[in-house]
Amino acid sequence: MKKIVIRKAKPTDATKIARVHVKTWQAAYKGMFPAKYLRELSIPKRTASWRKHLIDNQKQHQTLVATNGPSIMGFISVGPSGDRGASEKIGELRALYINPKFWHKGIGSALMQRSFQFLKKSGFREVRLWALTGNEAARAFYRAKGWKSDNARKKFKRGGVIRTIVRYKIKL
Repeated sequence: MKKIVIRKAKPTDATKIARVHVKTWQAAYKGMFPAKYLRELSIPKRTASWRKHLIDNQKQHQTLVATNGPSIMGFISVGPSGDRGASEKIGELRALYINPKFWHKGIGSALMQRSFQFLKKSGFREVRLWALTGNEAARAFYRAKGWKSDNARKKFKRGGVIRTIVRYKIKL
């Protein structure tokens, strides 16, 4: 494998980011959401959404990609917390997805470390994320990186199924 390069995402990366996003959902959430829903996830729809996000990217938001040559192996997106009433010093890890072919290769850790540098420079002192309770692999990854659950929970509906997500926090 060539050297992994982490860089800021560009609008031209939208299709590759969408592909990783869809493939990861299909692998990570198999059995948690209906197979039909996962099979029908749309790369073109995700591409449009990611392109808009990357074009409209505000100052306190950042999306990074991990590349190996022309392919995007994974991405992370961070910004201010979306939690109601959260202080402006609280950031949020909004998305961290790695192509399943590259799981357990240190890519998620590298992306997280780089995004934390950005968040610190932007004045954030704490970061939050929401993880699906059934996604034990992701939750174990976050716990291993020092994230702690504060037991806040909310409902998450996709594909006609309601699941629970739990909040994790980490100090920067």
